[in-house]
Parts: sequence; C-alpha cells; structure tokens
Amino acid sequence: MSETHWALIETIYAALVNYEPLQSQVHGIYDYVPQSAELPYICLGRTQERPWLTKTFDGSEHVITLDLWTRDLGRKQIAAMMKAVREALANIAMSDLFNCVLFQFEFSEILRDLDDGVMHGVMRYRATIQNLET
Repeated sequence: MSETHWALIETIYAALVNYEPLQSQVHGIYDYVPQSAELPYICLGRTQERPWLTKTFDGSEHVITLDLWTRDLGRKQIAAMMKAVREALANIAMSDLFNCVLFQFEFSEILRDLDDGVMHGVMRYRATIQNLET
C-alpha cells in the first residue's frame, strides 16, 4: 500500500480515537485486535487501493471497511456506534501532501452472529485522493 493509503488510514484512526462520543461507547479502536480486547470495539477491516490517473495528475481511490463488534444482540448499541463513527468521520482533513477530492460513506450493515453471540456492524467508506507532490 502507498504512502497516501497509510496517511488516509492514520487520519481515519485519529478521527475515531479523538471523538469523545465514540470513545465513551467502545473499549478500543484497533488495527489488530488483541485477544484481551473487550467488546464493544471497532476494528479497521478490509482496505483496497486503486490508481486514479489522468493526463494532468496522479491519484488513488481507496475503500476502507470498519468492523464494529458488540455483545448486545439488539440493534440499538451497534446503531449508536455507527452514528458516532459517521459523526467522527464527517469532516476529516487529509495531509497537506494530498487533496481528498471525495470522502464518502457508502453503506452500513448490521449482522447478528448467534453462534458467537455478537452483533457485527460493517461500514464502508470510499476516498478519492489526488497526490499534490510533483
């Protein structure tokens, strides 16, 4: 993955961990979830990066998935967590080296995993970024 991709991941992570209404709802926000992690928590999930090239500039398109987990088998807690994530990511600012042309929420989904006794929320975001370095 590129420097741009890591800058985007770091920006998303910082926005999530620094948003108090979200922090008050979860025990952690992880890239890698330790075995000792307590529910509820959020994990940075699947990511994708593709080139976005034109004749005048280089850029990239990124898809970031967030996985939200809780033991509360109702939808209220996971829906509140999703609302807080959307609020936290509503106005993220990228590095001075990149122009975030588009950062948009694509979808969310709530899944009940009865075998493990957890609710799993999935949220996906898409970012289109123009590299400002020449």
